[in-house]
Amino acid sequence: MLTLSDTYGLELHAQHTLQCTDYLLIAQLANRESQRAGDAQALLEQLSTWTFEQFFGFTCHLFITTEFAETREQLSRILPKFGSHAVLSLFKVAHHFYPRSEVKQLALQSLQSMAVHPLAVGIGQILESDAADEMLPIITPRLVQLLSQHQEQLLKLLAEQLSLSTWEKLEAHLTLSLSDESSLVMFDPEERHIRIRIKDNKEQPAEIAC
Repeated sequence: MLTLSDTYGLELHAQHTLQCTDYLLIAQLANRESQRAGDAQALLEQLSTWTFEQFFGFTCHLFITTEFAETREQLSRILPKFGSHAVLSLFKVAHHFYPRSEVKQLALQSLQSMAVHPLAVGIGQILESDAADEMLPIITPRLVQLLSQHQEQLLKLLAEQLSLSTWEKLEAHLTLSLSDESSLVMFDPEERHIRIRIKDNKEQPAEIAC
């Protein structure tokens, strides 16, 4: 079983960019949350025996449950560093919390600040999983927002990962989400080609293709 010390395996598995300073900061924030005067370094040593999945779950739980706005903001900047492993949880948090919730807004910011490659890997893993049908309606509105930022690169990476049947399902949901007069989707399943026009903040249509 992988632990936090298995650096190379974790990078391959989750494309994470966590540094030792991030682990220490999470331990310090956890100490503050529990109002203990304990040594953060000692807690870090305990956490380092956990699997990567356990450590991420601990961090995500702290992000959701903390009573300190500063702690949540700091964790929202760390969560993208967990790479593809964080994508599913961030999508779920962004979906289930109230629209004006600080937790929801920071989860969306975490997704937006994530590097495009682990973001695409995480989305691809979700869409090819058994939970794909449940998650597609949840992911699609957020994916439209992310496309306005990452555009061509994100679509290209998804096209490389997804099976044809999954790609067609994604295209159908994107078409539904973008089916207004300001957006247009055209799709050729044989060529794996998708072309989307989305108005940006200056009301100028931007065309992207892969």
